[in-house]
Amino acid sequence: TSDLPALGLSTIAAQRTITSSHPIADVWRAVENGHVPPDPAAAPCTLLVWREDNMVYHRELTPDEAKLWPKLQHGLTFGELCEHLGQTYADEQAAALAVQLLTSWLNDGLLATR
Repeated sequence: TSDLPALGLSTIAAQRTITSSHPIADVWRAVENGHVPPDPAAAPCTLLVWREDNMVYHRELTPDEAKLWPKLQHGLTFGELCEHLGQTYADEQAAALAVQLLTSWLNDGLLATR
């Protein structure tokens, strides 16, 4: 709809990011699955950890998400999200990625009303 660009987006309060020089998500996943953690090679990683009710979730942010997440924490509109992505991608790609990110964040329960 024509109101979509003005849609306000912000993150839930019960979330934090962890930036590491190693892919800690791989280690965390191995431990959760009862496997011996791998010896991680150096590779930058931004891990998102959030809580919903009594459950704690985590996943690695994509490079695009890692750049956008601080802006999202302070609040931005869907139009601003598209503008930020438009600095890196062609308009059609930026719009498709914005919808993909929005869908992922909604499915994970990461967005708060503004």
